[in-house]
Amino acid sequence: MHIVQLLSIRSTSAVKRVLIITSLAGLANAAIIGLINQVAEHAAFGEPIGTDLVLLYIGLLGFFILADRTSLREANRFLQKRLAFLRTRLVRNIRSVELRTVENLDRSALMNVVGQEINHLSQTFPMLVSAAQSGVLLVFSLLYIGTLSPVSFFVVTGVTLVGLVFFWFRRRMLDDALVGIHGYENAVMEKV
Repeated sequence: MHIVQLLSIRSTSAVKRVLIITSLAGLANAAIIGLINQVAEHAAFGEPIGTDLVLLYIGLLGFFILADRTSLREANRFLQKRLAFLRTRLVRNIRSVELRTVENLDRSALMNVVGQEINHLSQTFPMLVSAAQSGVLLVFSLLYIGTLSPVSFFVVTGVTLVGLVFFWFRRRMLDDALVGIHGYENAVMEKV
């Protein structure tokens, strides 16, 4: 099951709420970067830094911290509901299976493995939320760089795209290797 399938179980309103809050946190982070650059420009030209910029920075930082914590809390709450639903469904399916293979396995060991995998998903999800925030930050940072220098925008966008292509290529290789390993592991387990 892919994470997108897990997230799309039942209604999508909770997913939209988490995405909106995560996007707001990323946007606030981008605004902080823009404000820091503006303050650096004032300092470079020897202009005084007004209290309005300091207050704006404090407000943006507060908003970012609030949005970041809220997005993580909402994402965790959302994921725990999805995982509870998935856990209940899996346990119900495992209990009702009459197949000889499953009956030969220790059901408590099987339940333990399911629990471990669900806990792994639960621990990984905050990283996905952080990655989504970083993605929003990247988009707005690229737009900001584009306003400063179109040439820099194309250079940074090109380097980012090359990095993404390399990442997806490497990820595909690792996924294929893991599928092969799982196939080999299943073949060995069948012989045992």
